[in-house]
Formats: sequence, structure tokens, C-alpha cells
Amino acid sequence: METNMVAKDESTLLEVAKSDCDTQIDLCQYWSRKLIKLVEESNMAVDIGGKLYLPVKGWQIFARMAGITPEIEWTRPWQSHDGIHGYEARCILKNREGQIVGSGESSCSEDSYSAQRREGGERSKAVRSASQTFAVSRAIRNS
Repeated sequence: METNMVAKDESTLLEVAKSDCDTQIDLCQYWSRKLIKLVEESNMAVDIGGKLYLPVKGWQIFARMAGITPEIEWTRPWQSHDGIHGYEARCILKNREGQIVGSGESSCSEDSYSAQRREGGERSKAVRSASQTFAVSRAIRNS
């Protein structure tokens, strides 16, 4: 009889897990449809080399729907082996309880699009900001 109870408990756990999985899939599909509609209606997608990409504000909307907040953990300067300077940044994602649930890192160099037509401090500021923006997008995409 004890074996039968264990089997029923395992069967119940499996059914609950399947139901939770189905609920998560349904929720993700719902969010995706809403986000796609928002991106299309607001013309938010960016064409880069013939491919459409979701900018950071789109990823931030998705994170907000999931109850996740991006936070820049650090930004620091770096120099490549060929002398190009830039910044790298790390973004962590926190849930509503403040627990870290994901992260992402990215970099941007002074020869990037973000730095074009800028000089001095403005150039450095643009590159630093871009590294943070890229890290936020990557963290949310990774999660």
C-alpha cells in the first residue's frame, strides 16, 4: 500500500509540474503576442544589416512584464590588444523579491557607431552608456 501512495504522490507531482509548464508556455505566448503587437504598432524594431532587432526599450518592457528589473552592477574601461579603448558593463536582473535571477555583460569601443561624431568627454560618455545599454539587452535576452 505504501508503494501505491508513493506512486500517487509522484503522479500528482508530475501533473502539477505539467500544468505549471503549460501555464508558463501560455504566459510566454501571451507576452510575445503583446510585445510583437507593441513593436509593430510603435515601429520600434530597428533594421541593422537587413535584420530586425528589438532595442533595449523593448527588452525593458518584456522584463517589466516578467517582474524583472535590470541593474548595472559595474562599468569599467578596457583597452584591446590593438590599442582601441572602450568600456565594458555588467547588468544583473533582480526579481520582485530582490533576488538576482540573471545577468549579462557587453562592451563597446571608441571606434563604434555610438562614438561617431563625438569628441572628448562626450565620446567617452557615449561609449560607456552604449556598453551599459548592450549589457541590459543581453541580460534580458539571456534570461
